[in-house]
Amino acid sequence: MCSGFILAVASAYGIEVIGPKWRVYFGAFGTAAYGAGFILVTIIAMFLPDRQLLTTAVASVFALNLLYMHAIPESPVWAL
Repeated sequence: MCSGFILAVASAYGIEVIGPKWRVYFGAFGTAAYGAGFILVTIIAMFLPDRQLLTTAVASVFALNLLYMHAIPESPVWAL
């Protein structure tokens, strides 16, 4: 669910701010970041076999997204 929200925010940010010239590259980066997120969760799961600790670690990684919230325009900020 968190990955879907981040992808929605990144898409809206790309459409509103980046502009048509860089939109294709920004979209490709978003997809690559989405895939890297799945790999990151797998790596974290190798080292943290406890399900509750894994959930806390993944939520902590997601909480880092709140650091750039001020840079997102007003319309997609609700999705974050």
